[in-house]
Amino acid sequence: MKNTVFTRLLSLLLICILSVSLFACKNSSGDNADGAPSDNGNTPTDGGSTSYTVSVKKYDGTPATDTVVTVMKDGEKVKMNFVDKNGVARFELDGDSYTFKLESSDKKTPLSYDESACVLTKSAPNAEITVYGTAQKTESITFVINDADVSFDTYVAVLGGIRVTVKKDSPCYFIFTPTESGYYKISSSDASASVGYHGAPTFPMTNNIANMESDGAFHLNIKDSNIGTNGTGTSQYIISISTESDAELSCVLKIEREGNYVRDISDEPWQDIAPSKTLTKFDPDFSLENLIALDITDPALTVVFNPQDGYYHLGSADGPIVLVRMTTTNNDRFASFTKMCETDRLGAYIYDENGNFVRKESFNDLIAKYAEICDENSGVCPLDKDLEYMIKTVGNFKGWWNYEKGTQIFGDLIVPEKNAWLFACCYAM
Repeated sequence: MKNTVFTRLLSLLLICILSVSLFACKNSSGDNADGAPSDNGNTPTDGGSTSYTVSVKKYDGTPATDTVVTVMKDGEKVKMNFVDKNGVARFELDGDSYTFKLESSDKKTPLSYDESACVLTKSAPNAEITVYGTAQKTESITFVINDADVSFDTYVAVLGGIRVTVKKDSPCYFIFTPTESGYYKISSSDASASVGYHGAPTFPMTNNIANMESDGAFHLNIKDSNIGTNGTGTSQYIISISTESDAELSCVLKIEREGNYVRDISDEPWQDIAPSKTLTKFDPDFSLENLIALDITDPALTVVFNPQDGYYHLGSADGPIVLVRMTTTNNDRFASFTKMCETDRLGAYIYDENGNFVRKESFNDLIAKYAEICDENSGVCPLDKDLEYMIKTVGNFKGWWNYEKGTQIFGDLIVPEKNAWLFACCYAM
């Protein structure tokens, strides 16, 4: 009998425990008391609040993570939130409808966006907004147009998108001051608007000097050396946007950093060229008092290399030794080699037979070593193969005898190309 009563009591206890467990599971499952599904975040909860979201993106679709969203009700601030890493700000609010405004997190960079779209309602609790930078006026620049100075207002260009309004024959100019080196693409959101590059504010160029690409964009390769320190010394770039459309055009000037700056030949290190032999002091057994310059205008001029002494001679291998003025000059248009090395690098870019870049060669050290062996009074030494290579390599690279480009050092003199490299040479009478 006792066992029967105990068994019944135990069964009752188990039934009570099971009932409580089922009730708890039902409440945690998300169903309301009437069996309807619970709120999923966008409809009012039992407390009457609604989950609202504002997603803020830049013109290129990436999250505008440096944005603050302020929710308003009847013009009064209700709540403010920073967007997260996805550009989304979230709010739990009790009301049915709100407006909102956007600001940059630094409170300094104005934003341009469609304010009419800044509405949140219970039926449409999620808003997506695209933001652009706002053009801020800065100093004016002056171009010389038809021999007259013409000034234009300029605006601050920032990384990202800047919404602008342009008219025909009235371009907008921007000054871009990058904060880091990189490879930057400059373009317009509208094919009817053209972008251009006009140099630096210190020397603005009237014409567009950018290497334009097929899509109407251009790139700026901004190196580490173009970025200053402590807020000074950074290079600035004048960018324009214009249109030939008769109608006023609203578009976005886009400045995108696509990656690190692209190294080019100018970034490659210089290789110092040294003499190929041990140099000894030039101590000739002939007088250097009467030096005569080679007549490089004479087509019949000939110099011959003598492998026995390692020098060039005039006319034949046994002729007078050809001398090079290293520390002196007899040409009003051309400083001595050593003088040029004080303010410039005498070097050249070397390419292979297929036009591929190989290296950069510098001859300043070689010139200094040859200067040490020169006769102190006349500043000359014998012309050998090392000096021939130096003069021809640098001269070709710098265009010292390029009449086509007008960079020749001979003025109006007509010098045969085969003789041009001998311009600094002479011989002793």
